[in-house]
This record gives sequence, structure tokens and C-alpha cells, in this order.
Amino acid sequence: MGVEMVKPPVIWCDNSGVIVSSENPVYHSKAKHVELDVHFVREKVSSGSLQVNYVPTRHQLADGLTKPISKCRFDEFRRNLGVLSLEEVKSGESRKNVECILELMMVIKVVVSC
Repeated sequence: MGVEMVKPPVIWCDNSGVIVSSENPVYHSKAKHVELDVHFVREKVSSGSLQVNYVPTRHQLADGLTKPISKCRFDEFRRNLGVLSLEEVKSGESRKNVECILELMMVIKVVVSC
């Protein structure tokens, strides 16, 4: 594609055991079997072309798409994605959020251009 990576991509994971096994090439006797993709990730991590970082489960946005969550967690997930409820749209929250997003985008644009 002709895109040069400035930094290695980061995979965010909420399982500390997986992070350790991705960084440690030593065979762990507790592991009954290791999938082929784990070897691939481990190889990329050791070569420096991929990074695996920890994210607390509470902040793992992918869980909102893959696991059942409570209404409270769903509302938080929805807000983190920037999706408004019908009540928020009717009350004018959407206008405030759009203004905040545009303001943030301008800050990011300034930082990136420096």
C-alpha cells in the first residue's frame, strides 16, 4: 500500500497472561497447546514490528461488541463511541458533543502539523 509505519501498531489486550506469553519465547509448561497465531504475534513482538499493551477490562471497547454487558456499561460504551441516545439528541446534547468533537479535531490537527 506504500504506507510507512512510524511506530509499530499496538494491540490492546485485557489479559495479562496473553501479554506475557506474547513477549516471552520460553515454552510455558502450563500451556496445553499454543495456537499458530500466538507464535506469529510472539515473532512480531520480538522483532519490534508489533506491540502488545495492557488495557483494563473496563476500558476494553471491543467487549461492548462481543460480550453481554449491563445497561450501565452499555451506556458508558455508547458514550465512549460518541453515539447519542434519542433523549440526548432531543435535549440538544448532540449539538454540544459535535462542538466538542470539532474542537478536539482542531487541536489534533494543530498537534499533527507541528
